[in-house]
Amino acid sequence: AGVALTAACATVTVASASEKKSTIFLSVGASGAGKDTLLLKAKERLGKEECPDVMFIKRHLTREKKTTPLEKAVSTSTFLADSVNGMHALEWDAHNTKYAIPSKPVSQAIRAGKSMVMNVSRSIIDAARELFGQDAEVMCLHITASKKTLAERLRRRGRETDEQIEKRLERASNYNGSVRGNHVIEIRNEGSIEEGVDMVVGALKGDMQYALWLVPKKGETFHTEARFQIEKIAQEKSSHPFEPHVTIGNLFRASQLEAISIAKVAAEAIEAPVRISPTGMSAEAGTRFRAFVLEASPT
Repeated sequence: AGVALTAACATVTVASASEKKSTIFLSVGASGAGKDTLLLKAKERLGKEECPDVMFIKRHLTREKKTTPLEKAVSTSTFLADSVNGMHALEWDAHNTKYAIPSKPVSQAIRAGKSMVMNVSRSIIDAARELFGQDAEVMCLHITASKKTLAERLRRRGRETDEQIEKRLERASNYNGSVRGNHVIEIRNEGSIEEGVDMVVGALKGDMQYALWLVPKKGETFHTEARFQIEKIAQEKSSHPFEPHVTIGNLFRASQLEAISIAKVAAEAIEAPVRISPTGMSAEAGTRFRAFVLEASPT
């Protein structure tokens, strides 16, 4: 998709680290998902709330035009010199532009035990987790939207032809399928900007609403029949089907890491073998909670 990872060029030096472990949020999202808008508004909101524990790291790039307040444009010669001098923690190329995350502010934030937001490419998620994983919790803030919403936004901004939009939508479909795991916080940006910002700020502050769902193992007779009935009702109501489930306990507020721990405790408390499904984390359009799915197998 026109993205190539060059290399991680520096070791982030951390001296006398704070007792509080930092959390790094790697923000990724397909074109049209609204990532830049939500990050800028979230930064503005957190500034008004006087929340000093969340920092937004400015990425450096060699594109002079169309930069945002979360980006710093530099010349190619400056970029390459900084790279040689080990001033970049991460680097990648996309669409004839070079990008980097500077290492100095990252080291400072880790020492102070602050959370950080980095606007990056999905191609460097694994490299970032390997580089920062010992000194910080590394999460992925995946901002996404439905194909219909992406198409509407891309057409509204008027930068691409219909053919180019179709190619972007195809890449977005592949994009969404490649960002998965317990470290991923998915923000489905389908509603208003304010609703999207609420979800992003909640994720950054570790204040999100979760549910635990218990489902029968796929392939079991009950699961198959329940799925059929739910899909039938969903089709009649022009809505999306959801897994047959039993809600365990009340909704609770936590960070994603805390929610994972709670889900594991719940899994251990159930006598039947239980698998926590990483695909069970979702933020359905119009709702404000995510669900962890515990899949039970009969003994």
